[in-house]
Amino acid sequence: MCENEFKKISLKKFLSTFIDEDKSETRFCFILGAGASKQSGIPTGGELAKKWMEEIEESCDNEELEIINKWKIEKNITKETLAEHYTEIYDKRFEVDPKLGYTELERLMEDKEPSCGYSFLSQVLTKTKHNVVITTNFDSLTEDALFIYTQMKPIVCGHESLANFATPLWKRPLIIKVHRDVFFAPKSSPEQTKAIDGGWTEKLKNIFQNFIPIVIGYGGNDGSLIGLLDKIDKIPGIYWCYRKDNEPNGKIKKLVSTLNGWFIPIDGFDEMMIQLNNVLGFGLLDEKVKEVSNKRIENYRKQIEDINKRAKNEETEDALKSIVLKTKRNWWHIQMEVDAVNDKNEKQRIYEKGLKEFPDSYELRGEYAIFLHQEQKDYDSAEQQYKKVLEHEPDNITILGAYAILLYNIRNKNDEAEKLIIKAMNIK
Repeated sequence: MCENEFKKISLKKFLSTFIDEDKSETRFCFILGAGASKQSGIPTGGELAKKWMEEIEESCDNEELEIINKWKIEKNITKETLAEHYTEIYDKRFEVDPKLGYTELERLMEDKEPSCGYSFLSQVLTKTKHNVVITTNFDSLTEDALFIYTQMKPIVCGHESLANFATPLWKRPLIIKVHRDVFFAPKSSPEQTKAIDGGWTEKLKNIFQNFIPIVIGYGGNDGSLIGLLDKIDKIPGIYWCYRKDNEPNGKIKKLVSTLNGWFIPIDGFDEMMIQLNNVLGFGLLDEKVKEVSNKRIENYRKQIEDINKRAKNEETEDALKSIVLKTKRNWWHIQMEVDAVNDKNEKQRIYEKGLKEFPDSYELRGEYAIFLHQEQKDYDSAEQQYKKVLEHEPDNITILGAYAILLYNIRNKNDEAEKLIIKAMNIK
């Protein structure tokens, strides 16, 4: 096959094939390179190579710059081939103190959040049998997405010493970082990335012989993973995704041709994952994230409130008050003040004062309604407050349940109470 010729199919056709294969015993795995992290704000290898080369040249005096230019000629490094020489450029940039390279990589990934594409990938990894990710990246975007969007804890093998644990399971996602995790002295030099560490070889061979790889954002410039793929017999196929504006190089074309695979032009990682989730019938996760987050906040506050109520140690009480004062004042400060006193009338005074300070806090209004209902037995006022909360938060399960109890036990309005209970039970 001529280098400029290669077999490709549209993303639409690939997705149709994916669904067909999903109904069979076939399992896919995902190979992710730096391109998959770009939309999360992490620079690609090519972008970093360009940045570091500029820094190398800017830091040299005339004599050193002459040496660098000779080195570039020797390595055939040009503006067009910077990405291919990422490892050599990294090595040169941090040759004085390699630890600074680790620090730089940590800084680049420190505050990055998974893009929406990773949220969709997390659904594939937890809801289907295609639950293995193999990556040359150092970042934690895949596992972060699983923690954020699914609450499923994956097996993460971020170092070759963990290779024995890299066994695919049906119920739990597996993430393999062939160049290590960013916190485990990641491999970036030519010597480190020219071949796969021996600890990974057999494990990866077994995976690739039983899973069809879907490659996304990987340029094959490290030599290690692509070299292993080239040596493994009986790989059942391969799908290599590439950005429409960045055609794969000759080395990749040869490998995919040898494996009788297909190329798939895509707009980007996020766009591909959105379309994959669509054909799998998965929806958005925003409400799920909100629900989990609210539950965490509720549990967190309840734990603090419980400690506040039962604290008998003066030092604990003082420490808790100090912590609360350091936090920006909100409705919860009022609730903490209420919980700190025993007198019911004083509690009511604090609630009423608090609602003047935070009139739009329906969390505080809801707590006040329950207080009026259960402690003060002021059912008319409690009902008014319940109604005000439900006008603004009609799906507030706690208030629906509390108001239903008032209607049933106090008002004898059983039908209305039943409607509220049914509504609360149907809220997901």
